[in-house]
Amino acid sequence: MEITTIILAGGLSKRMGGKDKAFLKLGNKTFIRTILETVSQVSNQIIISINKGKEIYSNEIKDINSEIIFVKDIDRYKGPLNAVVSCEPFIGNKTVFLTSCDTPFLKKEIILFLTEKLNGYDCLIPSINGKYQSLNTVYSKESFKVAK
Repeated sequence: MEITTIILAGGLSKRMGGKDKAFLKLGNKTFIRTILETVSQVSNQIIISINKGKEIYSNEIKDINSEIIFVKDIDRYKGPLNAVVSCEPFIGNKTVFLTSCDTPFLKKEIILFLTEKLNGYDCLIPSINGKYQSLNTVYSKESFKVAK
């Protein structure tokens, strides 16, 4: 499918004592590997927003059949909106799925459901108990231009 997935993996992990959430393990796989395996089933382009060297991801991206682009934030550690703005020039598809590196329970069926419902809207933001979930959300590429 022509979906770009952006994985936000550039935070400080302060609440984790500095341990990078992307490399936490669920079973025998890291969170980032689990997420990559899921999103690569529905995305032909994956952008990983990082603040460290891309070489630390080399084991995690092996055998992933989607195009993978690493993007460093324009202003390091300035939050997820800064990461999104930094990734915007590299988005190659009209539909964008935005997630973070600490969501290993993603399901491809949910991503496909959300992308099908986008249907000309700028974004489709799930709401749980009245609270909007701005991650694990589908956006149009055009909507990212507003963030600049």
